[in-house]
Amino acid sequence: MTGIMGKSNDYAAFNINLDSFSEILGYPDNYEDPTYGVILDRFLDLAQKYSFKYSVYVIGKDLEDKRYASAIKKLADEGHEIGNHSWSHDVDLATQKQEEIEAELKKTHDIINDITGVDPQGFISPGWSTSGRLIKTLIRLGYVYDTSVFPSYLVFPSTAKLLFNYLGDKRWWKIARRNILVPSFASRQLYYSHGKILEKSVNAGEKGIWILPLPTTSGRLAIWHTLAFIYKENKFAKILKNGLRTIDAFYYLMHPADLADRRDLNVKYKVPLERIDVPLKRKMYLLEKSMNTIFESGRKIVTMKELVSNQVAIRDENTQ
Repeated sequence: MTGIMGKSNDYAAFNINLDSFSEILGYPDNYEDPTYGVILDRFLDLAQKYSFKYSVYVIGKDLEDKRYASAIKKLADEGHEIGNHSWSHDVDLATQKQEEIEAELKKTHDIINDITGVDPQGFISPGWSTSGRLIKTLIRLGYVYDTSVFPSYLVFPSTAKLLFNYLGDKRWWKIARRNILVPSFASRQLYYSHGKILEKSVNAGEKGIWILPLPTTSGRLAIWHTLAFIYKENKFAKILKNGLRTIDAFYYLMHPADLADRRDLNVKYKVPLERIDVPLKRKMYLLEKSMNTIFESGRKIVTMKELVSNQVAIRDENTQ
């Protein structure tokens, strides 16, 4: 694997889980989803303004719509990385049977390749649902990295919030039965796995996959953009800076709701997301503030596959 080389904390990545409102919230198939329209355009305006590329993880089922497939092809043509976020966004994916997991991953893998001409190298599971079975499936399919591990106690309130959001939904029981305890004890740093969540190997050795856990502070407080809507600005800035100081393979995870305006959505459909009513101007301010904090740390923004490549090259050099 070739890398861009540098110090372990020279780089960071901006990731988007492109969760469509249609698939996540159960809207009709013919719903014209703003995720792939005005919302994605807002994210891309920031990429153009600050000259960086995103790593974008897509739900395969969404790409059956030619409009959304066209948007993803445009992203890939512009140099943004396209990753796998499963076929149907099953929040209990990791506990499914082997053949069901493989079908979810392979269908999305193939449709991404059909649209972009490139095999995806990275994966993130819906709701950070992970297991040894899922990791082994990714290894068999040739994935380079996985970002599905949530190594923080915040997984418990996050899951409670999901359960509240999905009250009355058939997916509630899937969320309730997920294994969330084991990943909360995983390493905070990049590590190599041969099929286990709690491996701590840094030596590639036999065939495996690089795990990039969700960034956390030294006290294991998880860091992704949703928390910018929960904490006061100064508190969240301190959390973000702690992660930038202490995590080598740092990435910042975002979702469409982070830049969605309530007026983007059809008012007759339920939107169980508390930040949906935050004014768009405020949302833009919060995201740009977080981005600028990351820029000011001195890290260059690269795609996730470049971030992993760099980290692996540094580790290889240090073990020689």
